[in-house]
Amino acid sequence: MMMKERVIFSIALFIMIIALLCMGINLTVVSLPDWTVRIAGIVILADLAVLSYLTMRLKKRGDY
Repeated sequence: MMMKERVIFSIALFIMIIALLCMGINLTVVSLPDWTVRIAGIVILADLAVLSYLTMRLKKRGDY
C-alpha cells in the first residue's frame, strides 16, 4: 500500500507543478483565456486536498 501512495503522491505533485506553471504563465507571459485559468484553479484546489492527505498519511508512517 505504501508504494501505491508514493506513486499517487508523485503524480499529484506533478499535476500541481503543471497547474502552477499555467498560472505563472498567465501572470507573466501571456494572458490565458478565462476558462483555462478557472480550470487550473479548480485543479489546484482539488490537488491541494489530495497532497495534504497523502503528505499526512506518508508522514504518519515515516515514509516521507
